[in-house]
Amino acid sequence: MIFHLCFSLYINDDDCIARDVRGAVTGVADVCVTHMLYADDLSLTANEPDQLQMMLDRLSAYALRKGLIVNTSKSEVVQLNSRRTRVPVFTLGGSQLTNKNYSKYLGMIFTKTHNMAAAAEHILTPFMAGCRRIRQFALEHRLTDRPHSMLWLAKGYALPASMYASQIWGTRFMKQGAEMDCPLQTVHMCLLKGIFGVKRTTPNWSVLRECGQEPLQFYWFKAAVRFYNALLGSNNGTLVKVLKADIAMSTVNKKCWSAEFFDALHGLERSGDFQHHVRTLETIPQSECVADVRKS
Repeated sequence: MIFHLCFSLYINDDDCIARDVRGAVTGVADVCVTHMLYADDLSLTANEPDQLQMMLDRLSAYALRKGLIVNTSKSEVVQLNSRRTRVPVFTLGGSQLTNKNYSKYLGMIFTKTHNMAAAAEHILTPFMAGCRRIRQFALEHRLTDRPHSMLWLAKGYALPASMYASQIWGTRFMKQGAEMDCPLQTVHMCLLKGIFGVKRTTPNWSVLRECGQEPLQFYWFKAAVRFYNALLGSNNGTLVKVLKADIAMSTVNKKCWSAEFFDALHGLERSGDFQHHVRTLETIPQSECVADVRKS
């Protein structure tokens, strides 16, 4: 922790990289994002190639001045939502950067077409590994004939593996009727049906009720509400501006985060109240929202 704090303080002046640069546009004309930094993970964003190259050149000089090394082998360029057939060449410290169709930032996959389903599929591997650990643990400790123990193991091993960044990519699966569309939920249902020894064709909702389990969508919904409230309470002005811009964009782009969040809230009894909270940038009462989700 001390190392990360010292490093953050050491590079606290990194905003000089983006000075007088117009970054990537958002849903509001006067809100642009030039860079995102978490620990030593830096992402530079711009709509114009020359603006991005300017930041890369400044980053190279900044790192040299600070005695730091930028790992160009792990630095990539992704052209998001662009109609360009050819990606411009970008360099960093004399090294040409690789162009890719996707990038991983803070463990989450971002594709050039903003396909959030790809992020869910990326989480499928650790989730399936968690399911395998449950089966293996049950065999080693002779718990296969104790379904209640297996269900507790499922909550302890499988559920956490499905949660990473779900507040971002999970919104499309939160709306009413889409609960079973995610491949993670399919694997989850296979695990539960295996625990009870029922056929794969057994209705999913019947199995969930018999197990006393919630669909994964329930936990993703809670995470999304916490995420939204945390954005509002952030002391980072840029985060709040980006949230406002995304809410504004939801009226014209039904694939943005806010639009999918609105769709998810639409299926609740108090959907009007909760959607009003979002439109007026007020926090959502989490306990009330969770109770509503459980009822729906």
